[in-house]
Amino acid sequence: MNKPAIYKEVNTPCYIVDEALLKKNLEILRHVCDETGCKILLAQ
Repeated sequence: MNKPAIYKEVNTPCYIVDEALLKKNLEILRHVCDETGCKILLAQ
């Protein structure tokens, strides 16, 4: 995956989140929850 040049300007440590990918992943998790009744836990 090619990183945009602007990433080099961001001081580290930090997290850069692609909002579109995050939304897509959350939609998948919502679907799993709705279909199975399971609960999704955040592990960090």
